[in-house]
Amino acid sequence: MGRRDDEEKEASFLVLALYAMGYDAEAIALHTAEFMCELQLSWGGDYPRVRFNLDEHDRSACRRLFRFEAQEIRQILISMDLPEEIITSQGCVVPREEAFCLLLRRLTYPARLDDLRCEFGRSAGSLSSTVNTTAQMVYDKIKTKMAFDQRMVERYKERSSEAIFNKVGRLSKCFGFIDGTIRQTCRPVRFQDQLYSGHKRKHGIKFQNITMANGMIVSMFGPIEGRRHDSFMLEESKVMSEMQHHPGYHLYGDQGYPLKSWLITPFPDSRRTAEQCDFNRDLSRARIAVEWSFGWIARYWNFFALITNMKVLKSPVATLFLVATFFTNCLSCVRRKNQASKYFRCRPPALDVYRADLNTDTAIDENDYPSDEDVLDFFDDESDMSSYDGSSNDGEDEDREGQKKTPGKQANCLTKMKLIKRVTSSFARLN
Repeated sequence: MGRRDDEEKEASFLVLALYAMGYDAEAIALHTAEFMCELQLSWGGDYPRVRFNLDEHDRSACRRLFRFEAQEIRQILISMDLPEEIITSQGCVVPREEAFCLLLRRLTYPARLDDLRCEFGRSAGSLSSTVNTTAQMVYDKIKTKMAFDQRMVERYKERSSEAIFNKVGRLSKCFGFIDGTIRQTCRPVRFQDQLYSGHKRKHGIKFQNITMANGMIVSMFGPIEGRRHDSFMLEESKVMSEMQHHPGYHLYGDQGYPLKSWLITPFPDSRRTAEQCDFNRDLSRARIAVEWSFGWIARYWNFFALITNMKVLKSPVATLFLVATFFTNCLSCVRRKNQASKYFRCRPPALDVYRADLNTDTAIDENDYPSDEDVLDFFDDESDMSSYDGSSNDGEDEDREGQKKTPGKQANCLTKMKLIKRVTSSFARLN
């Protein structure tokens, strides 16, 4: 039972008791108001009495607050198979849709829990408990898919390898790129040496990512202590055993990985020929796709941009990061495009196909869903490969793109800057 329900129940008992004792309506109202005021102070402050309703948010508000539209949120919820009511560790009962939207809202922007009380009408403790409980329930549903998505690889490896070969002209059987990243965290009170990375000179936890040409993250392994090397993370992830299901295909990684039959790495720096240098240059341009995918997570889920949120001993940082990775894949499926898919001209799957894969007992037939074949006019505009689909940020990128200065405007800006500098220097001389 939540805080609001507790207050209403206690207030009802008070009204009945006062009525039974013979108090009139005015006295009952006065005593009840005093009781509610004292109760709110004991809870740590007032909060608005609101009931969350997803339908009250329009399309742009949903994208800004939750990154998805209302119908898309409900589609994902169906595949999650979460209970109708989420019971948190504090005993709060929260409707499924409200708890899921609260998780999205918390990840979208690093808002304080006290600020979220105005939107959801719950105490800070209840909000925190709901986010953590819902994140753990979502992770339990997707952890196998995030470790290594065999279904996605089996379905799209041929199309992905063909797209990479068409773009680079090398490695006809390379269907994806592998890389590691470190997410900076607060310096922990204990086990500082485990999380500290001497190479990056910061504390953090590491993850290993495998991204295909369509921008889908088919593996996000972690967390691993920040002091570990990428090669150690590779062995722990058991990717080699997973790749045995795909003979003849391989991945491409940087020089931090060992050369294997299923893992191609750049030629070493010592005594490279001109052809080997060309090979390294061509593949390094393509391998940037895996870096883009890390950037999408940090860009769309700004919770991880605030280092003070990354307290590994106090909050489930790794669980939230893996859940955000899953939501990033869902965004790519909803928009049917991302930066990597534009670069390689390889379209992501539909959301129905991706979320249907969560049920491992069900065979998926792509013919039952919208076609995933490349559409020619979809990839005609490759003018801006540095930005992701701006629609999910409520048009912010499109606004920035429209605000690029023309030569005439740049000249006017320079003139204004010179004028401001003159006025500033004149005031300085007067003083």
